[in-house]
Amino acid sequence: MCAALAVTTAVVVLAMIGKAARGERARAPQITRAARELLGQSQTWSDMAAQDQESLYKLQHTCMAAAYANAARVLAADDELLRASNIDVHQKLRELEAAQRKLVSKMSKGTPSVVDKAKVTKAKGTDIGGSSWL
Repeated sequence: MCAALAVTTAVVVLAMIGKAARGERARAPQITRAARELLGQSQTWSDMAAQDQESLYKLQHTCMAAAYANAARVLAADDELLRASNIDVHQKLRELEAAQRKLVSKMSKGTPSVVDKAKVTKAKGTDIGGSSWL
């Protein structure tokens, strides 16, 4: 009696494990498809960034490309993405981040520093410790 109960329990547990494994395998192609689509969107944004002449738009499109690539990495591992799309996501993100750093550096060189050039003047009656209005 006890052996029959153990065998029945083992069969039920194995059936549940098999069902869960089939569910994961059935869901895996959908996730891979979604990740592949995200990588395609990343490539589209990357292509747009390559065509841009304005640094601000180039930076924006590069950031979007990186965001889509990172979203794909959340759904699937790098090796799965490489098999599914033939894109090395880790390398792509390194290239996008390098492009972002370069663009930010380029843009910051052309912008005057507000802190260095600002002259702070204090108007009469604006001292918080004073009694200008109380």
